[in-house]
Amino acid sequence: ARAPGFAEEFERGETTLHQQWRFAEPPTGDGPLTLRFPVSGRLSTADHDGLTFSQGRLRVRYGHGTWVDANGTRTEVFARHEAGQVVLEVTAGLLAASSFPAVLDPIISAEFGVGSIGPGPSLSQLDPAVASNGSLSLAVWSGARGDNRDIFAARVGPSGAVLDPVGFVVRSAPGDESQP
Repeated sequence: ARAPGFAEEFERGETTLHQQWRFAEPPTGDGPLTLRFPVSGRLSTADHDGLTFSQGRLRVRYGHGTWVDANGTRTEVFARHEAGQVVLEVTAGLLAASSFPAVLDPIISAEFGVGSIGPGPSLSQLDPAVASNGSLSLAVWSGARGDNRDIFAARVGPSGAVLDPVGFVVRSAPGDESQP
């Protein structure tokens, strides 16, 4: 087992959330580097794109990771689901061949894509649900910013601070969307 000395970071993309673990030096110990963290929701699919979890109508994709070493060498690290946890494992051979610093970078997204940030908070927020990986949470709700109800979300940091104060659109379609 290895003791990982790392910094975990999150970076919001236009339609994704990048979760990154940065390793300044090789982790100490022997064997593979295994990262595990709990997830809520039901595992819907595990395929070439990653893992998809569902909770009600909300579907979130946790993509496979990419290990990138200091030389820019990129290696896919497959995510798997075990006993309510996402598991990412960097093999001992890959660690030995890597130059440091290095980063492990999976991508989290809504299964069908995430829309752009809306013009402001919805006037009503109904049907809330929250999912967490143990350090970052995603709050979702249905609400109206125009004529129809849509599904919105916002990230919540470990301290409870809302990272997306006006939220962002998860699903918008003709008619009302509800029960995220």
